[in-house]
Amino acid sequence: MAKRRLAGRAVSTPPPPSGIAPGKNGCYAHGGVATAELTLSLLGPPAQLLEVGSNPAMGVLRGPSVGNKEQTEHGRQSGGGAHWKEAMRRDRIMQTEIEIEASAETIWKVLLDFPSYPRWNPFLRSISGEARPKARLTLRVCAPQAPPVGMTAEILQIEPFRELLWVCHLLLPGLLDGEHRFLLEMEGPKRVLLRHEETFHGLLLPLLWPFLEPRTRRGFEAMNLALKRRAEADRA
Repeated sequence: MAKRRLAGRAVSTPPPPSGIAPGKNGCYAHGGVATAELTLSLLGPPAQLLEVGSNPAMGVLRGPSVGNKEQTEHGRQSGGGAHWKEAMRRDRIMQTEIEIEASAETIWKVLLDFPSYPRWNPFLRSISGEARPKARLTLRVCAPQAPPVGMTAEILQIEPFRELLWVCHLLLPGLLDGEHRFLLEMEGPKRVLLRHEETFHGLLLPLLWPFLEPRTRRGFEAMNLALKRRAEADRA
């Protein structure tokens, strides 16, 4: 058991499984799940997050600066608190897509074969649970440049060969929630446009979005490409 220092404290890191080398982001096909606390510690203190989140291009509103009494008082007088509450209520939508040269049936079979995820999926390293409506799932997510994170989810909708939708939570519902959706659109007998998207909301979203968005997007895109390769290989 190795130890490394992170955010001012030592963190134990399990050794890699036998015969499996770590990837660039430190994720293993069968490695342990990092806690959400460890993930949040990577993102820095709230004051720093507010400063980073002030970029309008990221879709996040800036709250009163911590430790600046003049700006804080001005924010109270001008209704800054109301603006910040409004920002916390806003959803963020992440959308990706990819064309796959395979039938919807083939792609659907790959998507719902949860036990096989560790063998090909670089983003959703594992899913435990049944593929049915209202089923509870346990996810292990490994975004680029971030430790694995364990999350719980509930399947909201399954439409065979068309749509898979679940909602997942970080720690507790309402802190950071995501509605994760796979939508298959037929473009031909053996060609499908896969839309892979997620709608995020929750109290922590305005703080975490500047870090969450780029890492999660790269994870989605990596999974899309891996799914394409696996589905097209199965077709062949």
